[in-house]
This record gives sequence, structure tokens and C-alpha cells, in this order.
Amino acid sequence: MNRRTFLTHSGAAFGGLLGTCGCFSSSPPPGESGSNPVHDRAGSRVPRKPHLVTLNFDDGFKKSFTRTAEIHEKYKLSACLNIVAAGFPEAGYLNELERWLPTQVRAFRTGFTAISPLPHPGQVKLTCSSFGPGNAEAAIDREIANLLARESGWLIFNTHGLDEEGWGPIRASYLERLLERLLAIDTVETLPAGRALAKYAS
Repeated sequence: MNRRTFLTHSGAAFGGLLGTCGCFSSSPPPGESGSNPVHDRAGSRVPRKPHLVTLNFDDGFKKSFTRTAEIHEKYKLSACLNIVAAGFPEAGYLNELERWLPTQVRAFRTGFTAISPLPHPGQVKLTCSSFGPGNAEAAIDREIANLLARESGWLIFNTHGLDEEGWGPIRASYLERLLERLLAIDTVETLPAGRALAKYAS
């Protein structure tokens, strides 16, 4: 979804069921086709990388989401922008919710392990880490270092707004430097959760 499409549909999404923080499949970018193996234009299989990074942006801050979409667009990446449907329900309700969500979405996000094995077929629960209140940049850097120290793995880090907006924000300038750094590492691929599942768990 590009920035213009996001802005057009954000109002409707903020009020609807998409607030479950599930991973919904969107139209895949060129070269990707749902759950089929990924191939380039010549028909050769595109290799999957051993280190996968997903940055989630939560809470629906319009200013931050717009800037986050612009930055990802600049680097030809897709952003993972989420909204929150509920606060902290009772534990019994969470167990019931986790049984219901896979009937509605491909996967759902929960806590609290930052780095997991690479996506696998049938995976419905995605664990993630976060940091806050306060700036989350040092926490992200630590988790990326932990990821790269492993042979392989999937880091899902949940941040919020940009430039002091929200719980656990990061600076817009840091996000740009981070994406540049990740793109320069041969073993790393940066994908939203839904596309990571489509590519790696097929």
C-alpha cells in the first residue's frame, strides 16, 4: 500500500475490525505472488535471507504514520502500520481471542519474545518485543545485534510514533538511518509480517 492509498483508507480502517492487529494479506509487490515461491522476472527462485526484520508501528498516529509511510516509500519498502482494537483485557478473554483470531486472519501478534525462528507453514502466532516509555532506538539496536549474532531468525519489534509521539517512539532521522543500514546487510531482509509469512512460510 503506498502513502496515498494509506491516507485514503486510514479513516475507515481505524474504525473497523482491522484493529485486531492481525496480519492481513495485501496485494503483493512485483515478483511476489501470495504463498507461491518467489521468482524473479527470469523465472529464477529468489533466495530467502537468514535474518528477517519486521518493524511494526502501532497506535494510529496520523502524523507519524504519514511520515513513516513516506520514509518506507523512499527506500522502496512496505511499512507495517497497525492500530489497537483493545487495551488490556482479562487473561481468560485473551485465551479465547487467540483461538478465534486464526479463523479471521492469517496470523496475529502477541508478546514477548523479540527473535523467533524464521516463518514456517501453519504459523499463526507472531511474538514481538517493544520498549517504552521513552525513546526505543537503543532497544532496537540491541535486538538487531542479537539477531545478527544468530545463524538465522526473525526479529519483530513493535514501535509506535516518530519524534516523541506515542509510547516508545523513535526519531524519523533514526528510522531513515536504520533502513539504510538494514538494506546494506546482505543477510537481512526487511518485510511487513504478512509478506514475510507469504514469502518465507510457503
